[in-house]
Amino acid sequence: MLLILTALRGGVLDPKSRIITVELAKLEYLLGVPVGKMNGTERWAFYFRYIRDKGKREKINEIIKYEEGIEMATEVLMTISRDEIEQARLRSELKYELDTQSRIAYAENRLRQAQEEVRQAQEKARHAQEDARHAQEEILKLVEAGFTAEQIKERLKAE
Repeated sequence: MLLILTALRGGVLDPKSRIITVELAKLEYLLGVPVGKMNGTERWAFYFRYIRDKGKREKINEIIKYEEGIEMATEVLMTISRDEIEQARLRSELKYELDTQSRIAYAENRLRQAQEEVRQAQEKARHAQEDARHAQEEILKLVEAGFTAEQIKERLKAE
């Protein structure tokens, strides 16, 4: 990974700008070097290479105290981190709200389906009751007309 440090003037490179390239992977030798003996480039490189390494926190803090620019960069990174944490919290709240709304919508849909199934079953039962009542009325008419049980059975089979 390459680290490029630039001194920008008004957002553009000018003759006073410096570009310094450092291979961060090759900085292990700085672990044994006291902060006071490091040059500015080495301090910045060490900072960027080990900023997230909790085991190097003491030396990073020493570099921050030693280098004002690194101290300002740390403040900016901490602000960015707080903003990211707040954004993540808001995203989490939004996701929870959307998940809740989705579960409610799904439950409402399932309720409507169940209600429709109940309505259809009730309609079917009502029709079955009507058919049974009509059959009873027809049988009663046939009995009143003097038909025997055998004749009624034959007549119902024919229908």
